Amino acid sequence: MADDNLLDTTLMQQLWARGDLPPGTLGRVSLHAAESKVRPAVARLRPFLHDPQPVPVQLTLGEWELRGQVPGVGPDGVVRLVLGAIEGRKLVEAWFLAAAVTASGRPCALHVAPTKPAKGEDLATLLPFGGDAANAKAWLLRRVQGFHEGRRRPLPFLARASWALANRKMGRGAPPIGLQWGYDNLPSEARKAGLTAAREHWYGSDRLTGEAQDAAVVAVLGTDWPYPEDSASEAEFITLALDFWGPVLQARSQA
Repeated sequence: MADDNLLDTTLMQQLWARGDLPPGTLGRVSLHAAESKVRPAVARLRPFLHDPQPVPVQLTLGEWELRGQVPGVGPDGVVRLVLGAIEGRKLVEAWFLAAAVTASGRPCALHVAPTKPAKGEDLATLLPFGGDAANAKAWLLRRVQGFHEGRRRPLPFLARASWALANRKMGRGAPPIGLQWGYDNLPSEARKAGLTAAREHWYGSDRLTGEAQDAAVVAVLGTDWPYPEDSASEAEFITLALDFWGPVLQARSQA
């Protein structure tokens, strides 16, 4: 696939969806002016862009059936260009696609190139659940259960804040919280540090977009941190954060 095609189908759509790019011709001109920052990431993905094909998926997840096609899966897996640095919320869609293919019995890698890479992370290749179909199905089942539960009540899951909790490190060189512990064995010190990071990503700052700055989130949860200390909702928030992001962090640590 040519660079321009990748930019048209991936980067431009993401920028328009986020409201970061003017519509129409002005947007295209603005994007081309910034191509120099994007082109290196595109080049890193090029080896994985050959012969993408839709992959049929048919899964039985508890009482539900998941059927459909995962588009654009190449022989090497799913490919994504990430705007800025790699962080959880930017991986969600592609992770779900790779997990669904893996759960169907075909291990599927996820190749991610950020436009602002961290040191040593110009290209990340993640293999969800180490390619294990049973673990992928179990994780997807919990997400489907959460989807149906979320139709009855707002689940205590916040994309930015939950990632901040799970990705919090207890010291230089230490692995993230979500890579070390589940809820049942989470040390009190790690719990406190993780929740502090989560609240920072809830409120935000001049340099950090917080979820409390999202009008849709505020309309449901208000502007204050929604999970009181030692409450059932706080416990559920921590549990969901670690369960959701733990496999992503595991795959990232093995990339």
